[in-house]
Amino acid sequence: MWGFFQNRGYYQFTNGFTTQTATNDGTGTALASFLLGLPAVKQRQAGVPQMQLRQWYGDAFVQDSFQLTHNTTVQVGVRYEYMSPLTDIR
Repeated sequence: MWGFFQNRGYYQFTNGFTTQTATNDGTGTALASFLLGLPAVKQRQAGVPQMQLRQWYGDAFVQDSFQLTHNTTVQVGVRYEYMSPLTDIR
C-alpha cells in the first residue's frame, strides 16, 4: 500500500490576519487571508511513505423465505462482516 497523504500540502486560512483591530474581533474573512496568501496553518509531506499493511476480513450471508399464506411471503436475511484492524508487517 502506498500512501500519498497531503501530497499537495495542507493550508488553512482564518480571519485572524485580516481583522481591523489586530484582534480576533470577527471583522476579517478567511477568503481575504487566502487572497493575500497568509495561511494560518501550512503543512507538507516530505518523501513518499511506504506501508506494508495486512488485514483479515470475512463475511457471511444467510437468507430464507417463508410462505405464510398463498398471498404472503416473508423473506429474512442476516449479514455479518468482520474486518480486523490494519497491521504493519514490519
